[in-house]
Amino acid sequence: MFLRKRIILTLVMFIISLILIFVGINKKEFESYYRKAINVCTQCIGIG
Repeated sequence: MFLRKRIILTLVMFIISLILIFVGINKKEFESYYRKAINVCTQCIGIG
């Protein structure tokens, strides 16, 4: 019984995470995070 609930909860969480990933991709959110990551890396190394 407990194992069945755990599997269902895992599947629900997986489906929700996939939905949120696709929403973020459609809104082009990854571009802003990628740009910020590049800025932080170049500042830490001292290039920019």
